[in-house]
Amino acid sequence: MGESYPERIDLLFKGVAAVKLTREVSTLLVRGAQEDELDWVVRDCGLTSLVQNGSKAYIIEGGASLGYVVALSMFVAADHEHGANPSALFFDIDARPVPEVPFWRYV
Repeated sequence: MGESYPERIDLLFKGVAAVKLTREVSTLLVRGAQEDELDWVVRDCGLTSLVQNGSKAYIIEGGASLGYVVALSMFVAADHEHGANPSALFFDIDARPVPEVPFWRYV
């Protein structure tokens, strides 16, 4: 094995319809939008409805202001790898088997 590095958390959003993020996020909290936040996201990004295509609004906290990602689903992986090493979320299913490192899917 190699050296152990600080914890690295990778996020992968699939089916992204809109993104609004601050430039820097010092601590990261991702959660589903509350009802009032959902109204704000829909107005802010110009979508008439998120329910039409099954998208969800994920609120991103930890920066100077709230941000969001509107997507069909979100995947998360955590490890102690060097930042230049590939994430467990990025694999070619035709070239090699699904990674052994666990990852989580939120829908």
